[in-house]
Amino acid sequence: MGHPLLADNFGEHNDAEFLDLLGIALDRWKKESAARLKSPGIQPEYYLISVDFDQLHGKADASFFDSLPTDFHLPSSTVDRVVGAGESLLKDSAEYRRLLSDLGRSP
Repeated sequence: MGHPLLADNFGEHNDAEFLDLLGIALDRWKKESAARLKSPGIQPEYYLISVDFDQLHGKADASFFDSLPTDFHLPSSTVDRVVGAGESLLKDSAEYRRLLSDLGRSP
């Protein structure tokens, strides 16, 4: 459709700005999708689920995750801790809970 890719401009924005841009694009995609479909009652649902270690409740946890190197060589105990934090952050996400509810599942 001639829209620039969001990823093309990612480096020019911080995470919050990028999420705002993604939300705007998501709204546009919803409207474009509705305009293309012949059955307006059947629309795809979109979910923008964002998790960030800054959302963790303990300062010690946030500090630990902020200090992790961004490579693929982490001890298995650290990987387990990252996965556990991700699960916790997802469970706390209202948008993720909405997705689960729409799928008929409980968080």
